[in-house]
Amino acid sequence: MNVSTRFLLLLTVLLLAACGGRSGGDDPAGDVAGGDTAAIDVWWDDTDAGGGDDVLGDMEPPQDLLEDGTPVDVLEDAEPHPDDLVDTLEDLIEDSLEDSVDVPDTTEDGGDVDEDVIDPPPGQVLEITECGALPAAPEGGCVVQEGSAVVVLRGTVLAPWEVFVGGEILISSGGDIGCVGCDCSGDPEYAGAMVITCPEGIVSPGLINAHDHITYNGNFPGDWGTERFDHRHDWRCGIRGHNEASYSKADLQTQVIWAELRHVLGGATSVAGSGSAPGFLRNLDRANWMEGLDVGAADNNTFPLGDSGCTLKATGCNYPNIEGAWVLDNNCYLPHVAEGIDVETRNEFLCLSSTDNGGVDLTEDNSAFIHGVGVTAVDVALMGAEGTALIWSPRSNISLYGHTAQVTMYHTLGVRIGLGTDWTLSGSINVQRELACAASLNDDYYGGFFTDHELWLMATTWNAQALHMETAFGSLEPGLVGDVAIFQGSGGDTWHRDIIEGNPSGVHLVLRGGVPLYGDLDLVAALS
Repeated sequence: MNVSTRFLLLLTVLLLAACGGRSGGDDPAGDVAGGDTAAIDVWWDDTDAGGGDDVLGDMEPPQDLLEDGTPVDVLEDAEPHPDDLVDTLEDLIEDSLEDSVDVPDTTEDGGDVDEDVIDPPPGQVLEITECGALPAAPEGGCVVQEGSAVVVLRGTVLAPWEVFVGGEILISSGGDIGCVGCDCSGDPEYAGAMVITCPEGIVSPGLINAHDHITYNGNFPGDWGTERFDHRHDWRCGIRGHNEASYSKADLQTQVIWAELRHVLGGATSVAGSGSAPGFLRNLDRANWMEGLDVGAADNNTFPLGDSGCTLKATGCNYPNIEGAWVLDNNCYLPHVAEGIDVETRNEFLCLSSTDNGGVDLTEDNSAFIHGVGVTAVDVALMGAEGTALIWSPRSNISLYGHTAQVTMYHTLGVRIGLGTDWTLSGSINVQRELACAASLNDDYYGGFFTDHELWLMATTWNAQALHMETAFGSLEPGLVGDVAIFQGSGGDTWHRDIIEGNPSGVHLVLRGGVPLYGDLDLVAALS
């Protein structure tokens, strides 16, 4: 493997466009009260907030990132990682490529999980299984056959690494998945079950939003013109010659409920959103609001360095209050790390990945670092070797910094990548819109590095794995909870792309643990 060549190419890829059309937050900037929730239908169309059909806008990149028109490394003056003295880059790369992410071998209820289904061996391709034609239904619609509290959903079923065309899943009366495949009639609960058949429907796990600030989703998309920031504290506090962003926090529970509903309408069933509201989404970082999910909540921290007062350091780790290693006792540790593009940004990573200079090493296999923009190849290789995941928010990153995490490098070095919307000020209105942004970047700037299937995994199975919750939900797999969404398909074989490019009008049904949250009137009525 030619390491030098590989990373010379990866490290010189700079994103030179800004994502348009936004949506997505806890306090990215501190405890600011007030604010009204925007009308629910403001951003439902497929166009950008700035107009046009493209997900990527025409924004020019910050000029200080260009030298005679040639991209330059924004971290060219960064200090080496302390671990460089004992672990070479080649060693970290070898470790990260050889070590696979550990997948627990039991489900929430103690049953076995097929590791090859959840996370197959390297090189395995998506398998397509033709199950046969389904009975006809009204064009683009579904047909309901009344039955018991057990529900059978028929359509094109998306398991993590297999597509069942004309397949079905069975959701038990207790809300768990009992069967996934071409024929579930052998399940003891099948006889007399309610059957919902959607011939052009795509049956998917409910989408997961691994990063949001749900109490800030009443803010309209921000407008800072051509200004871009080097660090999140620049826009939070208006320092180093930058303008301070204007936004407010929801002061009513109903505002948070509306924000959750927006995600539900886009096919989501759960969120790690630094806030909560009862009844809609599973709040994955709130132990009391996980809506019955039997797995430990994530410890979500926007300021793991205690730097809410906008502390910036290029070297050293004497931040106000770095979290201790005890946070790793949680099921998942979910901190904001390296949100920006300067050496101060990378220093945050150094102080959270090593005990040198007073830092704390929190790069473990139950950690998922949010953003991870301002880091180097050595840092990413360390994350891959330790099993630390990345939560990627491309639209917000591009909008604020003109750059995003180098996800092609993250993926190559074995880092699990999940997806999150961030907040409405600079991110996406729902997970589908974030997927659309990721797909646009992938198509136009990454040369199609990721398949549509892999992008979809970032919002489902890989998100659950990143949050250390894959034994409970995130995939259509027997023994997991019945969090399911049915999306309208195009009638072809572009099932994952249909979800990525979809919108709420194409969401037929959303179930959380088998309970309907949203959907076509006749389907919800039958299930209620």
